[in-house]
Amino acid sequence: MKIRGIDFSRAELLRQLKKLLLVIVGTLTIAFGFAVFIIPFDLVTGGITGIAIVIDNLLPEGILSVDIIIAILTWALFFVGLLVLGRDFALKTLVSTIVYPVGVSLFGL
Repeated sequence: MKIRGIDFSRAELLRQLKKLLLVIVGTLTIAFGFAVFIIPFDLVTGGITGIAIVIDNLLPEGILSVDIIIAILTWALFFVGLLVLGRDFALKTLVSTIVYPVGVSLFGL
């Protein structure tokens, strides 16, 4: 069955759920690696996490933690991407935008 050009067949639904699960597992794997290996040793590797580590080291002690800075930067860039790249980008990226900062926080405990 198609509604507004979207296929809602069982096979398509299972395919989309599998893709979603793989995105979540991949994002959690990256979050684990950063939370356990990169952030504790203040390794600036680039990207959001590297920027967050630099900002954390520039701010006075205890103002913001790296995981909070990651969440702020991730969401800010998500909204920039939504404005510049459109709704299709946002829908595909939303899961990682939510899962990555949460995963870094959980694994960093």
